[in-house]
Amino acid sequence: MKIIRKKSCRRHLVVFCMLIITVHLGNAQKTNFPISSILTRFNTGKNSIENRLKSCFLYPNLYYYTSEDWNEEKRMMKFYSFNTTNQHLDSFTVKIPAEIVFMNLPAFSLNSNFLIFIDEARFDMYHFTKKGNTYVYERKIKKNVECAAQDITPLEQNKFLISSFYNWHPDDPWEKSNLFIYDAEKRAITKIAHPKMACLELKVFKTNLVTVSSDRIYLADPCGYKIKCYNFELEQVDEINYNPPSNWTNLPGNKIPGETDVSKIHVKLLIDKLLLMRDTIAMIENIFSINKNMLLVSSSISSNRNIKRMDLWDKQSTKNPIFTNESVNVSWEGSDSIDINTPPFFLKDPINYYVKDNFLYIIDETDFYPPKNSTLQEFNFNKDKYYEKNDPSYTISTFKIQFP
Repeated sequence: MKIIRKKSCRRHLVVFCMLIITVHLGNAQKTNFPISSILTRFNTGKNSIENRLKSCFLYPNLYYYTSEDWNEEKRMMKFYSFNTTNQHLDSFTVKIPAEIVFMNLPAFSLNSNFLIFIDEARFDMYHFTKKGNTYVYERKIKKNVECAAQDITPLEQNKFLISSFYNWHPDDPWEKSNLFIYDAEKRAITKIAHPKMACLELKVFKTNLVTVSSDRIYLADPCGYKIKCYNFELEQVDEINYNPPSNWTNLPGNKIPGETDVSKIHVKLLIDKLLLMRDTIAMIENIFSINKNMLLVSSSISSNRNIKRMDLWDKQSTKNPIFTNESVNVSWEGSDSIDINTPPFFLKDPINYYVKDNFLYIIDETDFYPPKNSTLQEFNFNKDKYYEKNDPSYTISTFKIQFP
């Protein structure tokens, strides 16, 4: 089966940058988020036009492949391993069995011993073991219950966190809310949880509601302001259950009114309904584990999707955030001055980014960066001229999150 490549605009630019958070412990402060200079930038040379990319991160290596790296005839996938500390790039190939279905690009995760693939058609998982300079297919992972696998994150000690949250049709066999731990050494799923989530139907929109620190798993509800904290045994050890004092509107009872059963309402009609509802409430959109102790929460609070509420939490104090900004603007206006180190898109649409111990690693879909202090009009003009002669390439950038 051929990979169906997602088309993207030639001149589309997605730029992410790092944010340095000024924290004053104790009382929440209202201030802008200062942005730091980039530490390193590495051009992968991989064309980002109609060439999708999947990645995973296990410090210090960022692993990735693109749709162009798939050899369908030989069923070989070429992986790249980028060392974020010394900027060294390696590659290796893996033989993929025919039973793994490629529609776009399967999610994957790996460490120095094991590689786990997720089948895009059946949401099954496949176990590969490291042998020499490659990974060799060993088995399909047996699931204890019928649960779809969609996202995967490497943990310590050869364990992986697999998650999926979706409003499935009642005839589908899968649970709607899933967290489970796969122990690759034991070749077994050792822990399973089906967390209750308010407004799970809103997960149809692109959000990042799961993040992992060195010792915790955080899971946010799609509506309301509740974040569950788990250890790596999937035991809930804490919870953030917060009611922001201002500029926050919840659904009554944090429940979507009306019919949400997709066997009784057409999916398109439900999505249209959710789109209208989304613009009337506040909701968590993304959570980021900054380091072992800090959690950053980004929320939309109005119909203006370019205005975000940002809260910083310390895991030792879950009653109130230690830092708050209720109106972070994540868009540029036409006359705004643009600095290559201060684009706002990191807060707007984080994709293919990873945080580890106050360092931020990002894969951009572009290699064009405007001259410092260009206006948005100048930026767009120069960008169009650049891409008349050049194709965009994926770029890996590294930043440092600094605390006073």
